[in-house]
Amino acid sequence: MISRHERYSPDHATHELLDLLTRLWTYKIIVTLQSAGPCRFSLLHQRINGISQRLLVERLQQLEDHALIVRIVESTNPRVATYSLTNRAAELQSGFACLREVINKWEREDSTPEGYGRARLQLHDNTA
Repeated sequence: MISRHERYSPDHATHELLDLLTRLWTYKIIVTLQSAGPCRFSLLHQRINGISQRLLVERLQQLEDHALIVRIVESTNPRVATYSLTNRAAELQSGFACLREVINKWEREDSTPEGYGRARLQLHDNTA
């Protein structure tokens, strides 16, 4: 069981955020909303090829629960919901950019035999 202290520790919060962001389709939803801007559900579903409506609803609810997106419902008939990123989600963009830099670096390293071998060296030598 997780203690109250552990539940509110930075490591636990980091784990929870990474768990959310690495769920299937979550990153794609965030990137789509970043590039397209606010979207209605149907447009978002069209732009994310392959995601089921059920899973899109589930992920949107999870992102809304974590204040990464906002859902605005218009009082029209039928009701229309528009989804957009929050300021909190915008703060993640620099972290995503850092990850893309690391991925690009690793791809360059792995493209040569020397880089591939260097990348797999142990960080700490435990033989001493």
